[in-house]
Amino acid sequence: MVEATPKWRGGVQWSTLANTAGTKTLPGTAGSRTWTKHGKLPWVDYAAEREKEEGGEMSYGQWKEYMDRYRRELRADHDKCWAEEELDAAVAAGITDGKRPHDLVTREEAAIMAMRARAGG
Repeated sequence: MVEATPKWRGGVQWSTLANTAGTKTLPGTAGSRTWTKHGKLPWVDYAAEREKEEGGEMSYGQWKEYMDRYRRELRADHDKCWAEEELDAAVAAGITDGKRPHDLVTREEAAIMAMRARAGG
């Protein structure tokens, strides 16, 4: 679990929730603590954690499905490009083709666009 308080260096620490882990302190945590009240964030999908707790591991195929869904959701959240004028200018200058404006960019794609911008298109 993640705990936050100004008394710790950096204000945040990872701890093992003893309610679910028993007496075992998980590696990489600052110790084990028992909580009587704790909550989950409404915008976090805990399905993968539940699956892991139930003994199932996420397969590579499942991970790819989650990533594909995430990328579709990214595109769906942006019907109109917030930087439409700048994107049009970059297309006109030959820096990018303007496709996938809300998709992730690889380092390779970023390097190519930077070199094209530096060269003037």
